[in-house]
Amino acid sequence: MRARIRNGNSIPIRCDISRVKSIRPYGTTDLYRGRSQTSLWDKAIAYEHGRAFYIWLSPFRDDSARDEIVDKLQALRIQGAFNPTFSKILIGTREGAISVSPDGNQRQNSLAVAQRDYKAKGHGRALIEIPTLAALQEIVASGGVFRIEPVTPLTVTAPGRGEEPGRLPSDIRVQPVVGLVDGGCTAQRYRIAEAWREPALVGQFADTKHGNQMASIVIHGH
Repeated sequence: MRARIRNGNSIPIRCDISRVKSIRPYGTTDLYRGRSQTSLWDKAIAYEHGRAFYIWLSPFRDDSARDEIVDKLQALRIQGAFNPTFSKILIGTREGAISVSPDGNQRQNSLAVAQRDYKAKGHGRALIEIPTLAALQEIVASGGVFRIEPVTPLTVTAPGRGEEPGRLPSDIRVQPVVGLVDGGCTAQRYRIAEAWREPALVGQFADTKHGNQMASIVIHGH
């Protein structure tokens, strides 16, 4: 680490180094993002045999280290500490829709896909089902993941609630660049902040009022 700090000569690397205040071992407090195990468990939505969590595999550079993480996670799975999940779709009407997995091949479960990405690129994320709080603690203690987040239910905002955007910053050049997919960005006050605008996906007949039935998505430019 000392050698990397001393020999980093590019501007982005030197800027990153200049912002480092301290270095300490990475621990469970960081992995839980400062939350308790119980609060993390309580926030996760219920699945068929437990609760749903996203896990990020520890991003090691060395191939043998990645292999060891994969082996550890497979062992935990065999022990019943968690179950991988499959992508699902809803079939039927709103009142009678059922959840169906279009592909039950084990090579396509969430852990298998994450492991392939992990071995090829050094990072991988998976949606898993954890049966108990004790199993959650075991997964964290294994060192196999460096981040774990509860899957929380989607919430809908009722029309007319919430604050309208405030005034634009005095200097928008230093603000983050984002992509926005929305049916309600028609106010002229936003135009000064626009970098570019794509043609409408659904035409001009869509309702453009805030709090409408159009989904809004914000994508960070990083």
